[in-house]
Amino acid sequence: MKFFLLIIFLLLISVVASAQSTKPSLPPLTDEERAEQLNQEMNLPPEMRSRLAIERANNEHRKIIEDAQKMNDLSVEIAKRYDERSKLSSDDMKNVGTIEKLAKRILNFAGGSEEKIEDKKTLSLSDCIIQLSKVAENVKKILLTESRHVISAKLIADANEAVNLAQVIRQFQK
Repeated sequence: MKFFLLIIFLLLISVVASAQSTKPSLPPLTDEERAEQLNQEMNLPPEMRSRLAIERANNEHRKIIEDAQKMNDLSVEIAKRYDERSKLSSDDMKNVGTIEKLAKRILNFAGGSEEKIEDKKTLSLSDCIIQLSKVAENVKKILLTESRHVISAKLIADANEAVNLAQVIRQFQK
């Protein structure tokens, strides 16, 4: 009897152990694999293709919302540090660069293009930082309240302003 219980116990442990083994993560797709995947999608019925397109668009919108939240968090962090020290550290400057990249990505998503705004050069560094924080918060609010189907001129203008403010802030440190 003990022998059978031991065998059953060992079998259960082996099943549990095999279930816990991890599979290696898949490497990113190459261009050929993407082309093959796209070709396979073309063989799908139209309903499935449209569902996949909708799912991709929703995922892209979620990523843009995450970018806006990150941009807002970084701008608030920069503003707090600047208030404490009255200068920007190298980490703050890296964050300004990240904010610029995120703002460009949001601008591209919204269908806008980058435009230079000349009146920002007359602002002081502290004014630029405060304004960047406000603009980042506006971008976040717009993206959270509007659906992905809405093209907002205010979003494009604010994202463009964030790009320009980040560039001006970087010029102050040169």
